[in-house]
Amino acid sequence: MRGLDFNSSTPLYAASGLSDSGGQGRFADHFKALRLCSHVVAKEAVLPASELASLHSEQRALLDLLVLARAQRFVGTERSSFSWLAREMRLLRGLPRATAAMHPDPSGEHTGLLEVMAAGR
Repeated sequence: MRGLDFNSSTPLYAASGLSDSGGQGRFADHFKALRLCSHVVAKEAVLPASELASLHSEQRALLDLLVLARAQRFVGTERSSFSWLAREMRLLRGLPRATAAMHPDPSGEHTGLLEVMAAGR
């Protein structure tokens, strides 16, 4: 993330369902402690709860995908088809390849960024 110039003044959009399980706070705390972002925003902070509740999980994922396709920078996980789709959508929009990075999963398992972070990798 530092290679993409993430720093303590960078706002970060977290595309996940972690807010439902309390993971969003751990995610935000971790990346703020590393000085990789100023704050973390998710769809739950942008849309009214009533609108968000009316969306199916696939529609919520599509909302995340549309935000990520337009973000200044993007970091996804290598083994996630969602991350690959977001990166390809960014390329199709003409965003430079250098504005996106795919985080490796050294364990060989399909783990999300939070799991990689929690394992200290």
